[in-house]
Amino acid sequence: MKNKILVQGIVAGIAGIAFALSLYWFQRDWFMGSYANTLGWSAVIAFFMFRAGFRAQTNLDENPLSLYSVVFGVFAIACVMAHGFEYILYNFVDPSLIAQQKTLMLEAYKKLAAIDKHSEIEAQMADFDPHNISTSFYSLLRGLLGGAVLSLMLTAVLRRVQ
Repeated sequence: MKNKILVQGIVAGIAGIAFALSLYWFQRDWFMGSYANTLGWSAVIAFFMFRAGFRAQTNLDENPLSLYSVVFGVFAIACVMAHGFEYILYNFVDPSLIAQQKTLMLEAYKKLAAIDKHSEIEAQMADFDPHNISTSFYSLLRGLLGGAVLSLMLTAVLRRVQ
């Protein structure tokens, strides 16, 4: 069973990375500055999580934690792959993305903040690195937390479908 979780997680990770790459190549603003990347990636991964859980139901006992471990295991593997891909993309493949993302973040902050101290914000943003190893790890942990909640919801749906 653990082998199937690993395989399904890797397939989900590859599908999620393919989705992110398609946005990177064809619609870079959506890749960095909108929720299209997050929502699209989540939908792709949720499909594979549901699929793995649905297939595993016949082989599992009645313990809901068994089903949850399958669903969350797929998410965790895909999430680690996606964050690793993002770290490599931003830091090694295309480092210019960091400056572009800082610009998008600054523009979004200026729209939200009704203050005139934009030079102070720009100075703080100059030192900010949104894709160093610590912020990438923190982002991974946030993603795993969200995946835990999504896994709970999908497990509940799968238990009802059964």
